This record gives sequence, C-alpha cells and structure tokens, in this order.
Amino acid sequence: MALQPFRQGHLDGLCGLYAIVNALDLLRDGGLTHSEDEAHRIMRALVEAVPERFPRAIWDGTKVQHIRRMLDAADRFARKRYKFGLDWSEPFLKRDFRRPADYLAALRAQLGDGGLAIVGLAPPWDHWTLVRKVRDDGLDCVDSIELKFLALKDLHLRKRAKDKPPRGAEFVLDIHQVFVLRRAETGKGAEPSLRGA
Repeated sequence: MALQPFRQGHLDGLCGLYAIVNALDLLRDGGLTHSEDEAHRIMRALVEAVPERFPRAIWDGTKVQHIRRMLDAADRFARKRYKFGLDWSEPFLKRDFRRPADYLAALRAQLGDGGLAIVGLAPPWDHWTLVRKVRDDGLDCVDSIELKFLALKDLHLRKRAKDKPPRGAEFVLDIHQVFVLRRAETGKGAEPSLRGA
C-alpha cells in the first residue's frame, strides 16, 4: 500500500496533473494506493484532454482553463474505470476575503466531509497543491513537491493577478484559483454529476 503522493520532478511544471492524479487516488479509497501503471493511465487521460498545452506544460505548467478540462477528463476516467464520478466546482470565483483566516473558514465549509481542494499558489511558487484538510492553523496538503502543511501565519491572499505579494510572503493564495472536488456515486439511485460525463 503506497503512503506517499506521486511526486513531480525538479524541473517540470506538471503540479496540476499530479494534484488531480493524487485527488483521484484519495477519492477512490481514502488512501494513496494507486500503482504506477494506474497513475500512468490517469496521467495519459489528463494529458490527452489538453494536447495543445504540451510540451509547453512541462516548463510552463497548466493554467485554470487546463485544470477545468483535465477535471472533466478525470470525471470521465473515474466513471468508466472506478464506477464513481468526480464532481467539481469553483466556489470562490466571485468571492473576496479580507484575511487568510476567513479564506480557511470558507474553504473548510466547502470541503465538508470528504471533499478535497486543488488550490493555486501565486508567485513565487506558481504551483497547484491538493488540500486534504483545513485546520484552524493552516492547510494539510498532499503535494507533488512535498508541501505538507501551509501554516496560517505564512499565508497571504492575492485577489488579482496584478497584485504584488507582501515582502517576505511565504505562501500567496490566489483566492479565485480553487477547485473543490467530491466523489459522486453513480448507479441506481445516485445523484447525477454536475459536470463531466
């Protein structure tokens, strides 16, 4: 049984893909148990969803519009292979937060029981991370570059792309780049997915 998330290389910008692969792994059975072969299948489905982004994604990463299309591909993959769907939403697209603590409270409410979030970190990180749990003092992450915990005291908020982070900011959250993910049961009597399929 694997206990570590799949990790990216030092030189690639594929954090968005890894966040989705690790999210499917957690939503599938609550653990990090995918084999490498299975992870490769998922990765291929995600890459095929955004072919125009490659090879550029390797050095320049994936943007919001690519994450959306890859999440739809992950939903189709999960429905076909695992018999559950992936419901996802962008609940903070039109929201603003005054303080990081307000953001954490809103994200905790969105995740509820069993939800995950893919969260965008602004420069200097330019990184997608997978949030597994929101605590009063920060975010527990399952991350492809081994960010395990983002402490509330180190978090800053960015409302617009042109905003400059405060000097010495450790982690700057792009508050509009948040994808909340949930497992959607399929089959008789199950609710239909809001997206994908």
